[in-house]
Amino acid sequence: MNLYPMHYCLKSYTCKLLLILFFIKIPLFASPKDEIIVKLIIENDNITKENQKVYLFKIDGNEWSIPDSAYLKKGNTDIKFRFTPLDDRFFAWITFEKKGPSQLILLPERGDSVNIFVKKETSNSQYSEGSSSMKEKYEFAMRMKVLRGKLELLQDKYTSEKEKDNKKKILDSIVYIKEYFDYKNVLDFLKTSKHAMNYFDGYELIKNKVHTNVSDSLLSEMKKKFPMNKFIQSYPNVIKNLPPTVKSKIVKERFQEIIAKKQNFRRDIVEEKRNDAKDCSKINVNKYVIGDKVENLRLLNNNRLEMSLNDIKTDYILIDFWASWCGPCRSEIRNHLLKEYDKFKDIFTIYSITIDENDSDWRNAIDFDESSSFVQVTINKDKDQNKILKQYDVTAIPKNFLLDKERKIIAINLRGDELYLKVRELILNSKEK
Repeated sequence: MNLYPMHYCLKSYTCKLLLILFFIKIPLFASPKDEIIVKLIIENDNITKENQKVYLFKIDGNEWSIPDSAYLKKGNTDIKFRFTPLDDRFFAWITFEKKGPSQLILLPERGDSVNIFVKKETSNSQYSEGSSSMKEKYEFAMRMKVLRGKLELLQDKYTSEKEKDNKKKILDSIVYIKEYFDYKNVLDFLKTSKHAMNYFDGYELIKNKVHTNVSDSLLSEMKKKFPMNKFIQSYPNVIKNLPPTVKSKIVKERFQEIIAKKQNFRRDIVEEKRNDAKDCSKINVNKYVIGDKVENLRLLNNNRLEMSLNDIKTDYILIDFWASWCGPCRSEIRNHLLKEYDKFKDIFTIYSITIDENDSDWRNAIDFDESSSFVQVTINKDKDQNKILKQYDVTAIPKNFLLDKERKIIAINLRGDELYLKVRELILNSKEK
């Protein structure tokens, strides 16, 4: 059988799709009891208005794959997927090619058969049944949502209250709930959590917010509680991942192609923010370039409090523009930004600016990505949003800017390992001086 050379094949879009289909397979030595079955029950007519492909993406270490995909015919309301995880720690999601969630997060365990009810077109977290692991995580997210609602009500009351004594009482309540929201709620969750990866995610969320003795105790308890989980037993000595293969890169490109096409109708949101004011073009500001010192930013965080760049004391700041509906943004946050922040948090802060118009989607994304350790702020409804977006030349996301001690831009749009290498370089240079 004659085959065309691989490099000719890779240049062909059709050939890329054929290769992707070839890579959709179940591991040879997978046990049937480990197989995960996911059924989507679509309860949003807008998603089923036209035919489309729906993909199940998975990342094990650095390796991207498409374990399964389905063709959703117009008017159909349910589709089914099957896949088998290679490791105890994996990241999987479902992507609709046209209308529907761009990155519907999957949090099942081996052997689960789960039904997910897709009600919202853009939400990446939806109600499910059949997986106790996903139910546990969903209920925790709902508790966080209730606490956040209480905080917002109290903050509104505090703002409108005139009586000094009453303001003090309200402030005391805010401090109490905020403390519970930040870490006591997570501690309560860990006491009852029955699922290894949920426990691990909770531990990662809280380990830097509590005393070292408490963190060490939680780690010890996690290892005792889940003796059969290889990932947890090896943690923190996590096995170094191999570089991604050629097929992994092709699959990743396919995901990026889908998101790019979906963003054709999303990018108008960015353009609206830049041009919704008739005189936006008359705003007299220059676009930032490397070497420029940035102006101070004061934006509202997810608890409606102003967060200023000038209040950040670390040597370096990464300003990151993103949105909950942006698949590449979410992938970058989970696979790189969270890891780099954990390594360099003593000298490095992430000032994360969302362009989401829906605050609920933004907050849900923070909870599910477990990125609350970043300084999370929104540009939505800010009086200077047009000026800021024009200054930073935000025409597509994700987009980021690395600032030094003088708050001058030293790098733009660092992706993947580039951020890690750049921060390491800065640390080494500072030690040599």
